[in-house]
Order: sequence, then C-alpha cells, then structure tokens
Amino acid sequence: MYCIPGLIDTHVHLIACTANLSQLAHLNPSYVALAAGAELRECLKRGFTTVRDAGGVDNGVAKAANEGLIGPLGPCTKVLFAGHAISQTGGHGDMRTQGEEDFCGCCAAEARGIVIVADGVAECQKVTRNELRKGAHCIKIMASGGVARTSSSPLV
Repeated sequence: MYCIPGLIDTHVHLIACTANLSQLAHLNPSYVALAAGAELRECLKRGFTTVRDAGGVDNGVAKAANEGLIGPLGPCTKVLFAGHAISQTGGHGDMRTQGEEDFCGCCAAEARGIVIVADGVAECQKVTRNELRKGAHCIKIMASGGVARTSSSPLV
C-alpha cells in the first residue's frame, strides 16, 4: 500500500461527536479524544491527509494525532488546530440557552467545549493570546449570529 499527498480540509470539528454542541462540555474528555481519532480515520477515508480543526481540538489531541497515537492506521493525518473558537455573547458559538446563567471565563465545562465567549477588545486579546500560548496554529472567530445557537434567534 502507498499514500500520495491528499486533500486538505480547512474546516473540521474533530471533537464534534454529537450534533448537540452544547453537550460536548459534559462528555468525558477521554471519550471525546477517542471520538476525534475515529473522525480522523474517516477524514483519511475521504482523501484528506491534513485537516485544520476550526474549534475544539487542543494541543493534546493534535500532538497525539500527529504522532500517530490516535487516528488513521498507517500514514498519519496532520492536524492543525485553532483551539477554542472565539464568539461574542449571543453569537454563533454561544451555546447557552436563553435562561442559562452566565459562566465565568475559567469554567471547566467551557474549557472542554468548542467555543469560548469573549466580549470587547481586552477579553478577545486575552483569549486569543491564551489559545496561541497553548499552541494554536490559527484563531477561529465566530463574529456573526450563525446558525448553531440553541436559543431561538441569533444575535449579530
């Protein structure tokens, strides 16, 4: 068997093992990491040898995938990652329901999801710097209302 350079998928969410993205923060991290490995195998079957995760994957999953510990058997799919995507309150990535209380920027549940919510220049700079510090290759910004919100109408 042999492998030739394949396609690059520039927008995946490897840890999105459920369509209900607000539930990701409540899943066991080891389950989510193993699900990411299964999704990497599917990416390779579709012809992608490099993927850029646009929110959710951290340095641990990317490092494990790039070292061949999870994902494809054989040639490893290269993983580039954005860390947490950044969204504003009420934006595309704000997965809180309308009645749900605010969360603090340090909550473990938020840290295990796809998105971190930041409002204003100072918060966005701090979150961006922290994601880059953790090894992110790029930053994903969800600047619109989008369609992934769990509440009834997205805010722009």
